[in-house]
Amino acid sequence: MGDGLRNWVMYVNTVSQGNFNELSSSNFKQAKQKEPVRLVAPFIKSVNQGDNACIMVAVIDPIKGAKALNRQIVNNPITDTTEWETYGDTRTKFKFANLEQGQKYWIRVVAVGSNGQFVQSMVVARYVMQHIMAAVQAA
Repeated sequence: MGDGLRNWVMYVNTVSQGNFNELSSSNFKQAKQKEPVRLVAPFIKSVNQGDNACIMVAVIDPIKGAKALNRQIVNNPITDTTEWETYGDTRTKFKFANLEQGQKYWIRVVAVGSNGQFVQSMVVARYVMQHIMAAVQAA
């Protein structure tokens, strides 16, 4: 911004003393006030078996204001000391791969916002389906 324009802005601010009508008559646009975004907890819409063995696909609703989505999974019973495997992402549909067939897994999603905000989904449990191959005998 040039010195002349900067001086004009300072003059308008001084003369108007915060009066909106005075400011609007200067033809300067009022700066939009930032409003804090209140994150809502992610909702896991579905967790289904993937196209291949050992894959699960989870889908969540979009979350306004989320800067990242940390998808988390664990296959042992959940306790106070459970260490979740965490994968950062921004997509609302994602795959968990390399899972053990026949095992039960717990999944949750943590939405991360600005200024350290975060909120997590409910925990969803699913079993990874076992694929049984039938032996075909030649006649």
